[in-house]
Amino acid sequence: MAFGFPHLHLATTTSTNAVAKRLAQQGAPEGMVVSADFQTAGRGRQGRSWWARPGEAVLASLLLRQVPPLVTLRAAVAIREALGKAVLIKWPNDLVLRRADGRWGKVCGILGEADPHGRFAVIGFGINVAGDRNAAPPALQDRFAALGLPPSQRQQLLAAAVASIEVWLGRPAEEVVAAFREADYLFGRQVAAQQSGRLLQGRAVGIDGEGALLLETAVEGLVALSGGEVHLLEG
Repeated sequence: MAFGFPHLHLATTTSTNAVAKRLAQQGAPEGMVVSADFQTAGRGRQGRSWWARPGEAVLASLLLRQVPPLVTLRAAVAIREALGKAVLIKWPNDLVLRRADGRWGKVCGILGEADPHGRFAVIGFGINVAGDRNAAPPALQDRFAALGLPPSQRQQLLAAAVASIEVWLGRPAEEVVAAFREADYLFGRQVAAQQSGRLLQGRAVGIDGEGALLLETAVEGLVALSGGEVHLLEG
């Protein structure tokens, strides 16, 4: 059966990831999607919240029972394919889009969560379909971007994203890495990264075959970052 079935859509929920994980523990099948018009406790990486006004974003979670390597990168490449080549990928799990003012903003965030017992994983994603950055909380306005499409296209975009994820979950890892490199927003940019309590600064020079970000530093040479926070040092 194709991904996207069963599909539970909620008007309001705390977090689609939380609902999907609960249903997974109750035996829901791989490919199940949970979506919502509004989340009261949407989450991103590092414990951050995810903001979207009701009815303006795709808010969804996909349940996986078989979890391939590079699963978050696969999801990023897949959703980018569904949204179009104007969207780029900011390692490890954000999609960005150039706004009308020339700055780049976050148009999609991805949050993968794995069951500690290895029984399943949930891939949550939020896509800003409509909306005005001036309506976002002040702290988010500089980072917000939307596709500028009618809210009525949310279901179509959700279906396209889920279908694309299903395809990319089965692609060879080298194809995933190559597709990511083609859309790498950070490539060539000066960044700062926190890893294991260290502050690293340098130029992002792509990702390796394991999906780690490669950082060219003046002090430590080439460093591979498997996780952590990365911030641009330029606009």
